[in-house]
Amino acid sequence: MQSGYQIKSIVRIEALRAVWFGSLLMALIAIVAALLWYSTPRFSYVILGTLAEYSSSDTPILVERDGQFFYVLNTGDELIVFVPKATDLIGCRTIWTPSNARFEDPCLASKWTIMGHWIDGPATRDLDRYSYRIVNGQIEVETWRVIRADGRHPEVQQNVICRSDPNCKKNGDDCNYTCTEP
Repeated sequence: MQSGYQIKSIVRIEALRAVWFGSLLMALIAIVAALLWYSTPRFSYVILGTLAEYSSSDTPILVERDGQFFYVLNTGDELIVFVPKATDLIGCRTIWTPSNARFEDPCLASKWTIMGHWIDGPATRDLDRYSYRIVNGQIEVETWRVIRADGRHPEVQQNVICRSDPNCKKNGDDCNYTCTEP
């Protein structure tokens, strides 16, 4: 008994084409998957603790979590999480000076109020803040979302001009900034 069907054998070149196109398809899928993996943002939250740990105070608290530093201030009306770096160029960390009740930059001598508003020095804006959320009573800081200050606070900045001595770097001296009202 013979049927009308014949089994055609695969020629070697057809097998190689199938393997080649299969390999290309797998490589294309891997490239697309890698691009999607690396193009999606990585959101990292740093948990600072509960809101009860930061009672209403007139002093910000320096907190270190996962190798990152934060200044947390609970004014009673709002919670503020400051970025403790005034400038990215030098990398100095802003410090809270309790005797003066203000933030100070030890490298450039800029000064800010407890609310992060610029007072004095060469800084061009108020202190930046981190965005945060409260989930199940825990403060989670969104470290990728920095709220950049637009500029100097208008009530504090009024009519203040800061200049440095133009010859200070030529002489090798440290530059001191003098702020005056015109």
